[in-house]
Amino acid sequence: MLMDGPLANIPKHVEKSSSSDWKSNGVLLLILLVLATAIRVWLLCHTEVTSRDSIGFERYAWELEHKKWKQVLRSNLHHPLYPLTVLAISVPVRQVIAGSDLEVMQLGAQLASGLAGILLVIPMFFLGKELFDRRVGFWATVIFQCLPVGARVMSDALSESLFLLSSATALLMALRAFRTGSTIGFLGCGLCAGFAYLTRPEGILIAVAVAVVLIGRRLFVQRQKGWPETARQMAGLAAATALVAGPYIFIIQGFSNKTTTRDLLKSEIRNSKTELAARDETWNKPGSPSVVVPCFIHGPMLSNIGLGFSNFAIWWPDGKVSDLQGHLWWSLYALASEIGKGFFYVAWIPALIGLYVFRSRLRNWSGETVLLILCLLQCLALLRVAMVAGYVADRHVLIIVLCGLFWAVAAVFFLTDSIPLFGKFCSNPTFLLVGLAGLALPKTLEPLHANRAGHHAVGLWLAEHITPSDELDDPFCWAAHYAGRTFLREPTAPPLANVPHYRYVVHDCRPDHRDRFRKPSAPIANLVSAGGTVVYHWPEQVPVEEANILLFAVPLTGNK
Repeated sequence: MLMDGPLANIPKHVEKSSSSDWKSNGVLLLILLVLATAIRVWLLCHTEVTSRDSIGFERYAWELEHKKWKQVLRSNLHHPLYPLTVLAISVPVRQVIAGSDLEVMQLGAQLASGLAGILLVIPMFFLGKELFDRRVGFWATVIFQCLPVGARVMSDALSESLFLLSSATALLMALRAFRTGSTIGFLGCGLCAGFAYLTRPEGILIAVAVAVVLIGRRLFVQRQKGWPETARQMAGLAAATALVAGPYIFIIQGFSNKTTTRDLLKSEIRNSKTELAARDETWNKPGSPSVVVPCFIHGPMLSNIGLGFSNFAIWWPDGKVSDLQGHLWWSLYALASEIGKGFFYVAWIPALIGLYVFRSRLRNWSGETVLLILCLLQCLALLRVAMVAGYVADRHVLIIVLCGLFWAVAAVFFLTDSIPLFGKFCSNPTFLLVGLAGLALPKTLEPLHANRAGHHAVGLWLAEHITPSDELDDPFCWAAHYAGRTFLREPTAPPLANVPHYRYVVHDCRPDHRDRFRKPSAPIANLVSAGGTVVYHWPEQVPVEEANILLFAVPLTGNK
């Protein structure tokens, strides 16, 4: 039987503070901050377009600046902390660059995400140090910053960085609170869990995980103690979480506005992703104040196994009907695939070894158990998403990857320190960890969304030619965004000619791109029969017949 090895014998209390200890921590944190900053800056400078969801976040932040907050919070699907952060960062950005709303908000959104991703190294390092030791905290943080899924998401204009920052801080406070028994510690954990919820709805699972472990410790470990202490700790946790999350819940009169979260509370199972696509109305009517941004990314069929894939998610095949058992098996497969992808396909193996080797720590129902319970709750939530909504996205498993990497790195050190055969194979575990990070970096440092350069170019052309009275049909949203339609203000007066002139239609000719993300709004034959003509194509240097993207202008009724 495997014993707990060197790392397992590390005391569970906080290591004694000393000047040398703080100096060592400071040097390692500086290295981590430099690494994280370098990756964020590189990807920021090599971004073709930001993700499609980012358009909604940027519009959200813009609305918070120009409209009443209560109205904005009720009308938007996403939770508000990340858009509020984008709005806050856009203020100094606007003073530095004299750009349009699009330029200011996009840069602000990426900076908000990037800064949160950089700051994440601090709680993650100390969390690993509390769980095992300094070297585990350091290398787990290095690898998380280098793995493609996490690094690219944290460099995009998405809410995950802020969610992971608040979640890791909450877990660190929970770990210390369990070791000290301090009610203040549970208050701090509840506050950070509330901030995680204000970023993404699953942030509430942190408070639930801590509450479960508190009850479990009282029932299975501290049976001789009374309930008053546990009650005080749970009250502090709940009160702090409610203090932060309560106002938003009160304003929207519910737990969340997110479509998927609401659907989780229903009992039906979707058999087709078209039920989600049906909600994605992408017409930009004259004078419309906003762009309705599709929230989901679709995948092409793999006919040999009947599954839908994309670069970012796995989808239940369109039109495929299944019984409950068939849908459950697909959901388990999709969840396992995305978790494996998040771990760069190999790091989940030492993570499971670490959970087994250091399993004795989990029997005490302490802070370590919180991470395990949180991962299990997240898996159940994502399994429910797969069953109900028919998809699983890789960025939703990042909290599982973050927690699992501590056990993975600890397992690598254990194997090299305690098993002679493994030690002969690799006497220095640092080589393995550096090798994993090095293998991941080429994929990590690829330009963000480079395959969407054509949509960017179409948007820039439209920005120079489209008028407020024109309509725009863009199933992908990027062209509409770069054409300036995301930040249109309410019209003060109707257009002079009260009828639109043209309807511009963006058509992606690449089947893999079109089918993977969005069905075309109309076949080319229909556009031509309606009088549509190609006014722009991309790449510009190739003939229209060989273009990847076509932009049609269809005359509308009332043109003269």
